[in-house]
Amino acid sequence: MIIKKQIEDITPYLAKFLHRDDRGELYIHSRNYYEWYYSYAFSIKPRSILEIGVRRGYSIFSMIQGSNINLERILLIDNEEYGFPLSAVVTRIKSEFAFNGPDCFVAGYNSLQDYKNNVNVPPMSQAFDIIHIDGDHSLFGVLKDLDNCLGFGHSKTLYIVDDYKLCPEVKSGVDWWINNYNSGVCVSNIKTNKNDPQFCCVYVDTYQGHMLSRKQYFTVEV
Repeated sequence: MIIKKQIEDITPYLAKFLHRDDRGELYIHSRNYYEWYYSYAFSIKPRSILEIGVRRGYSIFSMIQGSNINLERILLIDNEEYGFPLSAVVTRIKSEFAFNGPDCFVAGYNSLQDYKNNVNVPPMSQAFDIIHIDGDHSLFGVLKDLDNCLGFGHSKTLYIVDDYKLCPEVKSGVDWWINNYNSGVCVSNIKTNKNDPQFCCVYVDTYQGHMLSRKQYFTVEV
């Protein structure tokens, strides 16, 4: 599979979602950040997305638009430590994208454990096509998120870890996971192991840096 950047400027699509405090931010207008979320979804055509770390929802809004409303399940995890209510993002998805049909499921929880403990979760596969990790930015936090999310993926799941360039602890955690926990990894531009690697990993030099991982081989074209 080849992932290509599909859009040069996503701000016209995001304009109606932007909070007034964010409208002048460089990461919004860099043309090298949310455009990639759109492109990942455009390439994968996901039926389901799990996102850890939602804040105001710009990344999930971008992925929904990139998927061309192909989605059936969205699970959002956020502990709301920055004061942004997760329920507002869930409501926005349901209203702006008409994501409220009988076969659609979108929900928000403060942790993956809360989600697992909810007996009202509809019976469905636990696997997601895209898993976006942008939660706890400590070294052990990102390691915990990676470990927890493995049980929610399948052989074609695309894992996206944000802030690989921006946050040294995130980079250290991901590098440790690649080099120690996940032995036999194929890492594009870092090292190659042709003996049936568990994951293929590719770094994408977005505004904040994305490390992508997938069990099946893929490449990224800028």
